[in-house]
Amino acid sequence: YIQIDFTLPPVHLSLHDVYGKTVLSDELFGSPINYQMDVSSVPAGTYVIHINYGDGVVSSHKLAVVN
Repeated sequence: YIQIDFTLPPVHLSLHDVYGKTVLSDELFGSPINYQMDVSSVPAGTYVIHINYGDGVVSSHKLAVVN
């Protein structure tokens, strides 16, 4: 699992593979948010998670999924 804590709703999360394809996404509402994204369905590898805070601010982080 990936755990992410947010305080600014709404939050849109999207997980992308190395080719830019969205493999998981979710929309979260409420404050504060403690969220775990279940990545057990995606193959091991390198991904980028995009976090869109709804006010135009986007944060991107590279991560590795190890199964």
